[in-house]
Amino acid sequence: MSFDDVIREAITNIANKIIDEVSKDRALMNKKQLTEYLGQSNNTIDSYYLNHDDFPVLNTGSKNDMYPRKAVDEWIEKHTKTRKEIR
Repeated sequence: MSFDDVIREAITNIANKIIDEVSKDRALMNKKQLTEYLGQSNNTIDSYYLNHDDFPVLNTGSKNDMYPRKAVDEWIEKHTKTRKEIR
C-alpha cells in the first residue's frame, strides 16, 4: 500500500465517522436509526414501541415511516415510571 493509499484511507475513515455523527443528530430517524438510537433490537422496537398507538411516527407516504427524535424522547419521558410506581 502506497503512502497516498494510506492517507486516502485515513481521510475516508475520518469522513465516514463524521457522517455517522451528523446522521445521529438528524431530526427524523428511519427504523434502523431508531433501533440504534434506543439501543434496542428490531424485535423489541416492534413489540414494545411501535405497538403503542401513541408512539410518534411520521408517515411519509412510502413504506418507510420516519420517527421524530424529539417526539420519541418526549414519548419515552412520558412513559417512564419509577420502580415505586410500577409496584
